[in-house]
Amino acid sequence: MNIQFTARHFRASETLKASVVARAEDLTRYYENITSAHIVLDAEDEIRKKAEVVLNTKRKSITGKAEDEKMGAAIDSAFDKVERQLKKVNQKIKEHKQEGLKRSL
Repeated sequence: MNIQFTARHFRASETLKASVVARAEDLTRYYENITSAHIVLDAEDEIRKKAEVVLNTKRKSITGKAEDEKMGAAIDSAFDKVERQLKKVNQKIKEHKQEGLKRSL
């Protein structure tokens, strides 16, 4: 999986970057066919911090955006949204395969 990391209006520490990239790599346990990920962290405002996670698969693009006063909370919320969507996509694929098996019997 190709992972891009962008920090806007602030300099991200290496530990922050490493933890975010590791969390993006862990998303493959929810859906294996992720081809690329782009994580954008924005601290333009002193009050609001923004996090955006964009995943590309062979057929879909999945996006999670979040805002919070703390960057960590925004990152967690954005990744939670993406995880929820990946679980839903994976469940739909499983149900579709099961329906096909039932029809063939």
